[in-house]
Amino acid sequence: MTYRCLRTARRDARVHALGLGLVALLATGCGGDAPAPEATTADAPAPAMTDVVAEGATPQLVQEGFTFTEGPVAGPDGALYFSDVRESRIHRVLPDGTVEVYRENTDGANGLAFDRQGRLVAAQGAGGRIGAFVENGGITPLAERTGDDGYAPNDLILDASGGLYFTDPGPRPTPEMPATRPPRVFYLTPGGETMLVTDQIGRPNGITLTLDGRTLLIADSNGPDVMAMDVGPDGTASNLRPWARLQGITEGEPSGADGMAIDAEGRLYVTTTVGVQVFSPTGDHIQTIMFPRQPSNVAFGGPDRMTLYVTAREGLYSLQMRTAGPADRAK
Repeated sequence: MTYRCLRTARRDARVHALGLGLVALLATGCGGDAPAPEATTADAPAPAMTDVVAEGATPQLVQEGFTFTEGPVAGPDGALYFSDVRESRIHRVLPDGTVEVYRENTDGANGLAFDRQGRLVAAQGAGGRIGAFVENGGITPLAERTGDDGYAPNDLILDASGGLYFTDPGPRPTPEMPATRPPRVFYLTPGGETMLVTDQIGRPNGITLTLDGRTLLIADSNGPDVMAMDVGPDGTASNLRPWARLQGITEGEPSGADGMAIDAEGRLYVTTTVGVQVFSPTGDHIQTIMFPRQPSNVAFGGPDRMTLYVTAREGLYSLQMRTAGPADRAK
């Protein structure tokens, strides 16, 4: 079987059926709070001509053999960086295609970003911090809190002023261990102050900003919607509301909405249990792109920023696109 893009909401039932055949587990977005997922090796349908996928392009396996891949981001050196959360490693794909280990002992680094100084910044879930890697192999803590009310950062996005937003869903509650605090989203100001943005999202996971930086978008892994908030000049956010309804998700089931990316035209790419869902800048569903494994995060990379990289459980995939990632931001 070849790969095929499922383009419209009218095919939601078909998307769901295919998605269930490809995955055994729902996305959690945090490599440390989910059971180990099983690899799915069955082929998925091939994308047809669409507005975003290059003609004839199919998802290509870059490398497999990881444990739980996450956090892809394009680096200023032309490499694509990504995390293997449960192994506490960060890898990178060099411009020549070589995949190498970049950092070990990363304290469960998950989401990644590059700041204005060119430092790789990570959501270190096991370390309770947002940290910046420095050249000597050390870590500069940018926000850190441990203990019962400590951070468990999952994903992050930098804004134009040098601040950053990060999600903190916390440990997944169970009947034996109920949640001790609500899931949260924070803003770390350029001056180093951490402010609560919201604690009213079921399980905040992936996070990004629209191209103009005026709207914060947050994926809710438990819910059916991508949520939005209006961003003020000082980084504060308000007016929490649904922005886009995820497609092909069985009512009452978690969407597994996870990592997200924006392209140069303002379209949003969201990883879910049924594939990478693509939305217009106004929140209309365009298509769903299937992958052999359940995707966890997504980013544009490559020399022309027209390669879509997708982390998916034990593997990393690439897909050639007709559209590029933003030129002025890493993700």
